[in-house]
Amino acid sequence: MICKRLRTKFVMALFSLFLFVFNFISPKALFLVYAQTKNDLNSYFIRNLQDMAKIGSNSNVDILIQWEQPNKNGIWRYRVNAGSVDLLYHVAVPEKKDVVNDIVEFVRWGVGVCPRYDYVTLILSGHGSGFVDPSNFVPRGVLFDWESKNYLSNSQLISVLDRIKNSILGGKNLDLLGMDACLMASIEMNYQIRSKVNIFVASEEVQHADGWWYSEIFSEFKNKVLTPEELAKRIVSTCGRFYENRIAWYTQSAVKVSEMEALKNVFNQILVDLQSCKNSLGAPIISAVKTARKNCLQFNSPIYVDLHSFYFELYNQLKGKSLGRNIAYSSEEKLQAGDNSGLFMIDRSKVNLLEENYIPIVINDFSQKTTDASLDLTITKTSDVVISNSEGLIDLKDLLNRIDDQDLEFDFTETKSPQIEQLKLDLLLGMQMIERSVIANAAAKTFGRAKGISIYFPRNAYIEQTYVTTEFAKDTLWVQFLMEYMR
Repeated sequence: MICKRLRTKFVMALFSLFLFVFNFISPKALFLVYAQTKNDLNSYFIRNLQDMAKIGSNSNVDILIQWEQPNKNGIWRYRVNAGSVDLLYHVAVPEKKDVVNDIVEFVRWGVGVCPRYDYVTLILSGHGSGFVDPSNFVPRGVLFDWESKNYLSNSQLISVLDRIKNSILGGKNLDLLGMDACLMASIEMNYQIRSKVNIFVASEEVQHADGWWYSEIFSEFKNKVLTPEELAKRIVSTCGRFYENRIAWYTQSAVKVSEMEALKNVFNQILVDLQSCKNSLGAPIISAVKTARKNCLQFNSPIYVDLHSFYFELYNQLKGKSLGRNIAYSSEEKLQAGDNSGLFMIDRSKVNLLEENYIPIVINDFSQKTTDASLDLTITKTSDVVISNSEGLIDLKDLLNRIDDQDLEFDFTETKSPQIEQLKLDLLLGMQMIERSVIANAAAKTFGRAKGISIYFPRNAYIEQTYVTTEFAKDTLWVQFLMEYMR
């Protein structure tokens, strides 16, 4: 009888040892989140942690966090487990840290904690202001720290990714980079990370402060290790499901960054085609560009538009008659037409982002306590208030019907111009390239024309100086185009 009990205990101990060894050596996804919440996002990120802890780390994914918290100096790193967020590492450091080195060392530490990883995902969570860096101190930026008045610039991001690739990943690209932040899904951002990242997930539009639906993202890891592409698609699809019927201004997309060189080449060819058309036809081409810019989908930061939408609107200008004057749509006309584009008329009584049954969690860092957060739809992951933006968001079918009824200045169909035909072909190619590059896309009905990649496109020739120094601006004819066409 005693031998039988000893044998049973031995088998159980052996099985436990097997599980421990299996969990340690079996490859898993490494999911790293660098969260900057020394601003107004801290209570929202606590809710993100509550959501993550519904699933937590398991044999298929390791969820590690570096959390920059208000009024807490030093480095605080955690593992998210089912039902708890456990402090793994803390060290006191000077108040002003080097954000580049901070992120790189977090990734290095994470790889050390989970050495048998299948692939690495890095998520940057915080405020975002798009590809244009703030020219002076304003309460926004990429990973903006309101206490130190510091943020991660776009050039610093390149340095972060370069160091991760070469000093941590042995020359391999980061498998997936995500930005739970506003306005980051631009062609400029994708282009500058093209040689350092495989898949990029971000939003063209402002991102609500509630961020991503982490419990649903991680739920699939219960059954298997998702591939980077499967994970990227899941992030996008869960965002779409979370915000659908809640708010009217969400977007999320996943882009295969390896396509960016080809996308840039087609973009440049379209600009060359436009110049050729302008040389032969003159002012009508400039008018067509400006009308396409006005009609395409622009976001709440009006210096950004959806690139596919601009291509589409310009193609339609060239396919038929060029609009001789702008057609203005009032809010009443838009509502009568069943189009609420840009009006953002949200019924707050139907928005229950807090009613998601967040479970209580234990944050084991000896000081942090779970707090509650009340919903404020004006708070996004940019400091800019979400504003109504009905200009330029018009119904295309209605627009084309109105075009037919107008006395118009120019008809491109009568030119028989080979330059126009070539431009139209390249615009179609440009749209196809975007659709091929974007492997997942979700958008509110308001932003149905958002196809996953935005571009910096000011409505006049004033160009931010920080933009001129970007890789995309240097490697394309875009700045020259803006100076010439948007005067």
